[in-house]
Amino acid sequence: MPHVRARGHRPRPRPASPAARGPARGRAAGRGAADGGRPGPARGHRRAPGAGAGRLGRERSLRGLVARVPGRGPGPRGRCGGGDQRLRDRRARPGPGRVPPGPGGGARRPPQRPGRPHRGGGRRLPRCRGRGVRRSRDRTRLGGGRRHSGSRRGGRRGLGHRGAGARSVTTWDRLVGQERAVATLQRAAERPVHAYLLVGPRGSGVEDAARCFAAALVAPDDARAADLAWRGMHPDVVEFEPEGTGFRVNEDVRQRIIPEASRSPIEGARKVVVLFEADRLSANAAVSANALLKTLEEPPTRTVLLLVTAVPDDLPETVRSRCQRIDVAPRPAAAIRATLEAEGVDPDRAARAAARSGGQLGRARALAGPLAPARNAFVAAATGLDGRAGTAVAAADSIAEVCRATVTALEERHAEEAEALAAELDDAGYPERSRAAVVNRLTDRHKREHRAARRRALAEGIAALEDLYRDALAGAAHRDPEQPVLPLTPAAAAMALDACRTARESLARNPNEALLVERLLVHLPAARGGVSPLR
Repeated sequence: MPHVRARGHRPRPRPASPAARGPARGRAAGRGAADGGRPGPARGHRRAPGAGAGRLGRERSLRGLVARVPGRGPGPRGRCGGGDQRLRDRRARPGPGRVPPGPGGGARRPPQRPGRPHRGGGRRLPRCRGRGVRRSRDRTRLGGGRRHSGSRRGGRRGLGHRGAGARSVTTWDRLVGQERAVATLQRAAERPVHAYLLVGPRGSGVEDAARCFAAALVAPDDARAADLAWRGMHPDVVEFEPEGTGFRVNEDVRQRIIPEASRSPIEGARKVVVLFEADRLSANAAVSANALLKTLEEPPTRTVLLLVTAVPDDLPETVRSRCQRIDVAPRPAAAIRATLEAEGVDPDRAARAAARSGGQLGRARALAGPLAPARNAFVAAATGLDGRAGTAVAAADSIAEVCRATVTALEERHAEEAEALAAELDDAGYPERSRAAVVNRLTDRHKREHRAARRRALAEGIAALEDLYRDALAGAAHRDPEQPVLPLTPAAAAMALDACRTARESLARNPNEALLVERLLVHLPAARGGVSPLR
């Protein structure tokens, strides 16, 4: 039989006996036989080239050289040693350099000890107990995304794990009266693209649509993820909102938004970055939008950008062309009224709130709830003006008290959310870096909501004054029968509307709120006679 390395060569003939070969030749200087063997015979006549057949003497297979090979598991160790070897194998352990005695029984000088084979650094092979590989233990198959609730790397459990099964509100059920937008978003969630532009007036439900869509992208059909995304606490849904006049190029876009979009998701298979009031990206001569353009062109694979705006034409064409647009229309007043009545609001009050809401369900709820005292305080201050600056300053103080009481309930809710988040983070076992990031995002969101609540109270008060003076200018009765009608001249009513417009424009430039209210009341005409205190 040919040698395994001889390939297609013919087998060489059997070697002659030692007597026929004659005395053995000596070894050449610096050269020796193979380990444990002897030099082969000289090549004879008509012998084919190739390695000779037969095995080297005194060589056997080496065992226990590779660590961590799966087996049937180690058995009990015997009393007389010999563990980690095959049973009934009584041969001595092999070792390199074992040389048989030379011819005539004389001892030969052993060759130089060769290098030892590379052994594994772990445990040796376990004792063999039969053929086969160890059967794998039963494992629960992971489904869906990269992570899921109740099974996290390192034994951690996801945020909101406790009581997650009790939440039964479907994500899309929060969008009341937006059936067309819901259908479009559901189709988009099945095969999402890298960027979307959600267009709709602030308060029309476009913010709710963005959060619901983000929850559907992060974890479809997951009530826990929907609740976390709705509360702004999901680690894979990051929201940004401009502070002041617009997004700052270095502080907001380059140092916060772009790096956040490049980070990997923590909980789900995707990460969603939401930019509210995206039209204010162009507040700095479109520099902010151009800085974000590269991320919109080549975003990370698992990141989806959601740009929310009420004025899409203010965005550069290069930004709009790289996003898929989805329009969210204002809700009809009838749907808003029905929703308020279903929530327990008085029908007359629900009708007035729906008529003033402008198709915004959130604003209608606020008008029927915490913002109603703010509107009444502004109207009461306007009807009590007598032409003296001291009266206007005192009325401004009373308005400030009402506005502070308006955000009291919001502050209590924020404290409860912070406490609940701390408990959920302790239960989830997040590392310190991820924990700090989630807490900081919640703190920033609370600050934005607190500031926005104060601004909404002032904006609703100014809107109440505009309704009052607009009806006085037209000579019509006020919409609210509980409020009096001011007998003002057309010139005085027009002057009051101009003061309200100036105050509304100043409100968007982050002014001092107390001074804004004082200036507005000082420039309003007196309730009797239509004379301004400054004239």
